[in-house]
Amino acid sequence: MKLQKHWKISLLAILAIGPGFILNGALTSIQSLIQKNFGLETSSLFSPLIIGSIAFALFIPLGPLLKHKLGVRLTYQISMTLFILGALLAASATDMQWLSVGRFVQGIATGVMLMIMIPMLVLSFPIDKRNLAFTILLGGFFGSVIMGMFLGNVAIMIKQWRWLFYIAGVISLTGMMLCRLFLQDEHPHHPESHHRSMDILGITVMIIISVSTLAAFNHLQEWVGSPFNVWFTIGGIFLTLIVLFIVEFKAKNPLVDFHLIMHPKPLLGMLITITSNTVMAGTLLALQGLLQNVYGIPTKQLLLLYMCQFIGVIAAALLCTLLYDKLGPGLLGMIGSLAIATVSLQWFYLKEPYSFMLMALDLTLLTAGIGITTGSGLMGAALGGALPDLVKRMTVVQFIRYSLYIALTVFIGWVLKEDSASNLKMIVLTKTIQNEQEKQSIALSMTYHDFFLASFILSLLLLCLCLGKHLTGKGHKLAHKPHHEQKNKKFNSSIQ
Repeated sequence: MKLQKHWKISLLAILAIGPGFILNGALTSIQSLIQKNFGLETSSLFSPLIIGSIAFALFIPLGPLLKHKLGVRLTYQISMTLFILGALLAASATDMQWLSVGRFVQGIATGVMLMIMIPMLVLSFPIDKRNLAFTILLGGFFGSVIMGMFLGNVAIMIKQWRWLFYIAGVISLTGMMLCRLFLQDEHPHHPESHHRSMDILGITVMIIISVSTLAAFNHLQEWVGSPFNVWFTIGGIFLTLIVLFIVEFKAKNPLVDFHLIMHPKPLLGMLITITSNTVMAGTLLALQGLLQNVYGIPTKQLLLLYMCQFIGVIAAALLCTLLYDKLGPGLLGMIGSLAIATVSLQWFYLKEPYSFMLMALDLTLLTAGIGITTGSGLMGAALGGALPDLVKRMTVVQFIRYSLYIALTVFIGWVLKEDSASNLKMIVLTKTIQNEQEKQSIALSMTYHDFFLASFILSLLLLCLCLGKHLTGKGHKLAHKPHHEQKNKKFNSSIQ
C-alpha cells in the first residue's frame, strides 16, 4: 500500500494486459496439442488464436472511448470480468467453437485495456523519470509474450493445456481486486465532452466486423476448405482495414484517426514496429521448429534456452530506458536491427553439430534486438508528432500493427507448410536419400534456413527504416527536467 503511484499503475497495467499476451504466446506453441485433443487436423488454421487476436485489434480503439464515458476504474473492472469469463469458457471448452468464443471475449477485454493502461502508465511516472516506463512496457508486455512461449512448451511437455487459461484468469482476478485499492477516477469529465459527437458509424462497423469474424471463423473450414482459408483470412483483414480507412478518414471525430500517421516520424515508427513484428513471428517460429524437429533438442533443454529470452527482454528494457533519450529511436533501432541481422545470418549458415551455448547467446541477442526495435519504433511513433494527440496517434499505430500482425502470422504459417512440402518433393525427386524420416528432417531444415534468410533481408530493411527515422530527428524526449527546475537553473546561472 506504500507503493508510489507509478508502480501501482505499472502493476495494474501488467495484470490487465499481461494475461492476454501470455495466452497469445502460449497458443502459438500449443495449437497442435489442442487440435489433437479435439480430434482435428493440425494442418488447418487455428481459429481460436486468430479470433482472439482480431477481437483484440478491433477493440483497441474503443478503450479510450470507454474510459472517457465510464471512467477508468469501472472500465478496468468490466474488462477484467470479461477476461475471467473468457478464461473459464476456454478452459472448460469441449470443442473448438466454445474455445473460440472464450478467446473472442478475452480479446475484447485485452484490446479495450491496452490503450487505457499504456498512456496511464507513461504519464504516471514523474516527468524526470518517465524513461523508466520503458522497463515496464518491454519487461512487462514483451516479457509476457516470452513467458507465454515458455509456458506453452511446458504444456507440450506435460501434454496438458487447460491450466494456462486458469492461470491467466487468476492473474486477471488479482488485477480486479487490486484495482479497488490502487485505481481512482481522478480526472472529472469536462462539461463540453458530453456534447461531443461520437463516431457512431465507426463503432457500428467495428462491432459488425467483430461478430462476423467470430461467426465466419467457426465455419471457415467447412465453407471455403483448407486450400483457401488462408487467403480468405488475409484478404478479410486487408479488406477490413480498407473499409475502416474509408469510413474513418472523413469522420468528424474518428475512432481511428488515420490522419495522425500521415507524417514521416509516426509513419516510419509504425513501419519499424510492423517489420520487427514480422521478424519476430518468422524467426522465433523457425527457430523453435529447427530446434525441435531437426536437431531434436529435448523439451527440458529447450526450456533452458527459452529462459535466455528473458535475459534478452531485460537487456532490451534496460537499453531502451537508458539510451532512448540520448540516441533517439532511429539510432537505437539501428542497434537492434544489427543484432537481428547478426543472429539471422549466423543461423542461416548454421550446420550440425550445434553448440548449446551459442544457441543460448544467439537467442538472447535476437530477443534483445527485437525488443529494442519494437520499443523504439512504438515510442518513436507516439512521440513523433504533437503531444496532445499522443494517445490517438498511438491508438492508430497499435490498431494497424496488430491487425497486420495477424495476417503476417497466418501467411508465415502457410509459407512454412508449403515451402516444407516443396523441399520434400525436391528431395524425393533426387532419390539420393532413402530414409523417410531423414527426408522430412532435411526438408524442414531447408525451410527453416529459408526463413532465416528472409529474416536477414527484413533486418536490412529494418536498418534502412531506422536510418530514415534517425534522419527525421529524435523527436520529443520521454524524460526531461520539469519546467520549473529548468527555469530555476537558468535563473541561477544568470545570477552567477
